[in-house]
Amino acid sequence: MGESTTRKIPQCALMVVGLTTIILAALGLWSNYSTLILDYSVTLEGFGQKADLSKFYVMFYRMSAICAVLYLLLLVTGVQLIRKKINWPFVLLAVVVLEVVYVLAVGWLWAHSPNAASIAAASGISSGGLMYQGYVAFPIWGPALTLWARHRMLAPVVSSDL
Repeated sequence: MGESTTRKIPQCALMVVGLTTIILAALGLWSNYSTLILDYSVTLEGFGQKADLSKFYVMFYRMSAICAVLYLLLLVTGVQLIRKKINWPFVLLAVVVLEVVYVLAVGWLWAHSPNAASIAAASGISSGGLMYQGYVAFPIWGPALTLWARHRMLAPVVSSDL
């Protein structure tokens, strides 16, 4: 394998992850936008008699804002990965870790918050865009592939002129 092939594979890996990141961020933003423009008041009236959903809109807008920020961070990260910026795999890893922490925190709040019903109702709607990443197992392979590519791009090339 020549020097150019050794460098091209990691660069292609960064581009693939970058493009995937941009697509997933766009899908997340689209999902977030499409849920924000709907009116949930009629649906809540039926469920409101069974559970206390008085804080639904507060939780829904907060969760939507958090998810929108995460999607925008993914979008910026994807662009930088396509530009082959080799320090951005750490940013991608940080964003994915934040998403996982967010999902776990929402699950914990379901069980321990006095507003559990509102959080449960709002989380499925506001965090739906994160599911696209789960469908393709992106939190597992995305950061791992970018960190591998970074490692390969920084490794010195050993040429054998025997």
